[in-house]
Amino acid sequence: MEKNKKRFNPNEAIVPGISLLFGIAYFVQTADASWIAIKWAYGLGTLTGLFLLGIIFTYVFSIPVKKEKTDTPANKYKPLIILIAPLLYIATMPYLGFALSSFVFLTLLFRWLGGKSWSRNTIIAFTITAVLYVAMVLLMQMSLPRLEIGSFIL
Repeated sequence: MEKNKKRFNPNEAIVPGISLLFGIAYFVQTADASWIAIKWAYGLGTLTGLFLLGIIFTYVFSIPVKKEKTDTPANKYKPLIILIAPLLYIATMPYLGFALSSFVFLTLLFRWLGGKSWSRNTIIAFTITAVLYVAMVLLMQMSLPRLEIGSFIL
């Protein structure tokens, strides 16, 4: 197999870049707001900035990657998986709760879409679920579906 150095693709930086711009605009407009009102925005802005730096870091310090075939049978089913998986996620959320259903959904989706390592997929899914849980439940005080197992609540 040929080894090609992964090149910077500006399309992969569009969403974090736009999110960062919206975050900066939000901070400028709410400069005199209280800390309670905008603490979640500071966290979101920090995470978005870190994601953007991660994308840039990936391309600046990238290592050669093997060129893969794109016509594998699994690639033909990816759009179908992407359409059906969120429907199953939404259908199971009232029964499994937000945290558990999000974790399972993300872990399996990463794996089905070509994730190479179960441990990496699990760590990333857990991190995303934890950040969303902290942001929505603790910072924004939203009420999300929860799974109760005895006195332990997910």
